[in-house]
Amino acid sequence: MNFAFFFFLTLFTLFLLIPNSKQDPQQCFNAILDVFYYRNASHSTEMIDASSFKFNDLGNFDFCYELTSEKIAKYCLISSEISGLVIKVGVCFPYICTEDDLYQITPELLLFLNLPSNTQLEYQIYKTFSLDGRAICMIIVTVILFLIACFGTFIEFKYFILPERERKEFLNENENENENQNKNLNQNPKWMIIFKQFSFILNLKSLTQEHPKSIKFLNGFRVISMLWIILGHSYSATFDTGATLNIYSVVDIFKRFTYQIIPGGEFGVDTFFFLSGFLVSYLTLKKVNQNNGKFIHLGKFYLHRYIRLAPTFVFVLFFSYTLAPYLGYGPVWELTRNWLQKNCEKYWWTNMLLINNFHPTFSKQCMNHLWYLANDCQFYVLVPIFVYAFYRKKLFGWITSLATIIASYIVTIVLVWHYSISPSMLGSHLEQFYNYYYQKPYCRIPTFLIGVSFAFFITQFNIKKFKIPRYLVILLTVFSLFLMGITTFGSYTLYKHDNINVQQEKINWDYWNTAQNVFWITFSRTAFILAVAIFSFLFLSGHLSLVNDFLSADIWIPFAKLTYSVYVVHLILITVVVGSFRDSFYFSGLFISKMFIFSAVASYFFGFIVALLVEFPFNNLQRLLLSR
Repeated sequence: MNFAFFFFLTLFTLFLLIPNSKQDPQQCFNAILDVFYYRNASHSTEMIDASSFKFNDLGNFDFCYELTSEKIAKYCLISSEISGLVIKVGVCFPYICTEDDLYQITPELLLFLNLPSNTQLEYQIYKTFSLDGRAICMIIVTVILFLIACFGTFIEFKYFILPERERKEFLNENENENENQNKNLNQNPKWMIIFKQFSFILNLKSLTQEHPKSIKFLNGFRVISMLWIILGHSYSATFDTGATLNIYSVVDIFKRFTYQIIPGGEFGVDTFFFLSGFLVSYLTLKKVNQNNGKFIHLGKFYLHRYIRLAPTFVFVLFFSYTLAPYLGYGPVWELTRNWLQKNCEKYWWTNMLLINNFHPTFSKQCMNHLWYLANDCQFYVLVPIFVYAFYRKKLFGWITSLATIIASYIVTIVLVWHYSISPSMLGSHLEQFYNYYYQKPYCRIPTFLIGVSFAFFITQFNIKKFKIPRYLVILLTVFSLFLMGITTFGSYTLYKHDNINVQQEKINWDYWNTAQNVFWITFSRTAFILAVAIFSFLFLSGHLSLVNDFLSADIWIPFAKLTYSVYVVHLILITVVVGSFRDSFYFSGLFISKMFIFSAVASYFFGFIVALLVEFPFNNLQRLLLSR
């Protein structure tokens, strides 16, 4: 006991004698002054040349990074917010400085740089990381999935395709033989059938095949909506980097009439809600009618949906969280790494439970574009209620759907009015817009229920027998185009009056009054989707054949089949690409066009890989298991 006492006493004494290794922040500040006053001529010149002192100029990252390896300097991205615009500057600080030092000497820096004392600065010093255990595990999982797919391909070719060819040849040569004698040629154990679901051959074939009774024009809707969403995210992800040299010109660009198509990309999400509500309700009603009123098994109904969605978004979520942070580097990469990793470290479980649209707040969400999946699954839970009401008494089904839409309108009006929410994509109010309205199911359900109601309509009435006069077809078409045009470009009046005062650093993003904001936010999405529903009605009733043929073309099929995987991966891909930018850029229509084309091509390419390795195989398995 005496030995233990003296042992711990000795350790404690040594601990007290060891000097505190924490550095005095003043050393960092003095080192900065040495650089600015050229007290170390050679290194001062190099560090100043690698730094920038203009808004949103990232400096020379690669040059400063070379100095880091020599322990001379560190690259640091300084961020601040002015009237909702994020401003960034790249500075090459002395190697001795840490982020904590910079935060502590901020008052001195502001005074030295002649900036207002209330300016809030954030510091991100670029750090290098080696692959950790989680990243290595993700690589192993990806390789295992690829090997399983290869093995499944071998199994399908050797034990399914070749025996089928032999069986056909045998039957051709022995036409009088009983076919039952040869059934054993294609009887395989269950483990082979399971591995077959991962086969590249099977899944590539399913990419181009479609059920003969499918509604083909929906493929065109899916692909166009997905491209529209990619366009919107190509803009927002690029703008959010804060690396735009012509930051104030961006606002002028946004005032152009044609640029309203970018914020209009939000209607692509509503189109997916409409399609989801329509298809699940239509197919469920069809199944109930075929079973003579016997209702669906709710356990299977919900399990089917979760298993259909979960493997893909779980794979991409953990890929984004564990491996994606190592896929790039650059001046804004620390911010990108934080978006990919930090939020998912804390809140990945909310995605798994599909409650990420409620908790946490939008800026803290893991893969925050997956709010859509949470909403869609929450709507899915309600579908049996509407379908059952309609099946028992059609009028009651209509009333239930309409009453829910009206209730949603009332909730939206109250929230927008109470929190003074603006629909503008620019400004510091965006977090409020997303948290209180944009991702909440009780605000977004109307477009889903329009899809449900459209399924009721085509189930109750024989659409193909509708004889619509030509003049009415023209009127409905013009009306639908008007609704689409006014909702897509109506925000022009919101942006064209934005008042910018660069000298006073004041920007007015909220030109519309509260009543205008309430009306637009509450009804614009319904108006757009009403137009989509009218076009769908005209297509199904045999009108507008030229447009219907275009949207129903076979070329859309493989791209439409990839929609889900593309949606899940696209924002991760865009964020990694934008986060790897080395230099600041001038925002322009040409720049965004190039970014959109690259993002679209890359998203479909990587979506194709995810679909072949994860989405299609696990979808095959859930159909195999739940069909029993």
